Amino acid sequence: MIDSFIRHGLKQDELVSESLLQVLAGSDTSATSIRATMLYLMSHPRIYRKLQAEIDAAVRAGKAPSPVIKASEAAELPYLQAVIKEGMRIWPAVTGMLPKVVPPGGDTVEIDGKQVYLPGGTNVGYCAWGIHHNKDVFGEDAHVFRPERWLEARGENLARMAKTAELIWGWGKYQCLGRPVATIELNKVFFEVCPRLDGHIQKRVLTKNSYSEILTFPLSILRSHGRAPMLDYGCNLNCGWKLQSVQQHDMKPFQHVRISEAIKYNFHRLVL
Repeated sequence: MIDSFIRHGLKQDELVSESLLQVLAGSDTSATSIRATMLYLMSHPRIYRKLQAEIDAAVRAGKAPSPVIKASEAAELPYLQAVIKEGMRIWPAVTGMLPKVVPPGGDTVEIDGKQVYLPGGTNVGYCAWGIHHNKDVFGEDAHVFRPERWLEARGENLARMAKTAELIWGWGKYQCLGRPVATIELNKVFFEVCPRLDGHIQKRVLTKNSYSEILTFPLSILRSHGRAPMLDYGCNLNCGWKLQSVQQHDMKPFQHVRISEAIKYNFHRLVL
């Protein structure tokens, strides 16, 4: 890939930019959303079971007749869509400021109903973690993984939530070009994987400065739910975080642990 860029005349700064884009866009971001959402699902059995039930019902009703669900079919499953939105909200895949530069002549924008002038040359960015955990937008339980918020909200409240969540994909001409593909990936992964497997928390490890979850998929086919069977497999998901503050013996559920920085997040021991 780099050889191809060089042959096409890219300069060093352009080469660095394009290489980073190839690594992050469409691969690392989608993978982060999938892993994070699976973690939250397995940390919340009620939500996991509710999603499984919706998918099982859709299969029994013939709403997903093809070997692998289509994006148009998945879009008709409200709880699946709520789970995907909530997973991306509570754990944004991209948390960089991604600043944009105000045009030389400056610009006037509306913020909370007020006109604000931005001088030319100003860098404008946003804090993804703060925006998507904003209690004024998502409610007092914004720190909790609760897909139902997307089904309960109505009118202006829902519109505000949806518009805020759109920032996950960027905005305007800077919006993620791979959004349609990423959306298809998320729909297919959760629909096809979640009903077939029962993941659970195997072990919690709490030390002075870290907290980790060892999540396990059993080495067996647990649920076929009427779809084509999958091969027996097992994998552990070892997730570790550097904590902002945790009591010495605080073993509360995952959503109550304050997380400041993700430092390790990877699959291991995958057997097919």
